[in-house]
Amino acid sequence: MFSSVRQGTTIYVLEHDKANGKLPVLTVGQVASFSAPYNKFNSSTPGIGMGITSEKVIDIKVKSGEQEYEFKQLPCDQSVSNYGIAVISDSREGMLSEVDVVKAVSEAELSRTDYNNKVVSTCEGFFKTLNPSYAKDKERDEAIQNLNERFDNLEQSMSKWFASIEKSLSKGGNAKS
Repeated sequence: MFSSVRQGTTIYVLEHDKANGKLPVLTVGQVASFSAPYNKFNSSTPGIGMGITSEKVIDIKVKSGEQEYEFKQLPCDQSVSNYGIAVISDSREGMLSEVDVVKAVSEAELSRTDYNNKVVSTCEGFFKTLNPSYAKDKERDEAIQNLNERFDNLEQSMSKWFASIEKSLSKGGNAKS
């Protein structure tokens, strides 16, 4: 529980900015300072049975090497908390659980790759059926790609052929010496 952190307590920070394509980063640090628990007031939309509630929270500063983090309003009664693009935990087990979730989500996405590739291919067919100019453009692009591949193959063959001729000529020149 974050309420029991003290100076030097190990804190785990998992940064995962998936929206910007960044890989997860796990940082292990120690509490450099912390506040006393205080009440955070949450106001709900006015209505019947609605009102103001309070929750005990704590602020902590974590130091890991040269890097410092400041986390405000962490719930005192939890050991793991989402904090923007990061997850913070004061227990190894809590962080292991979070890492497992991140891995499971990525594994689930990977398992759908074949399906998604088939959907893209199927939709390409739909575009060709529904939009004749798209079909012509696609056919032209494929023809250009085929020509480029053929040209690359011809270029490689010619390079090998010239290298072979050079080698033969240099052997013939050495025999005359």
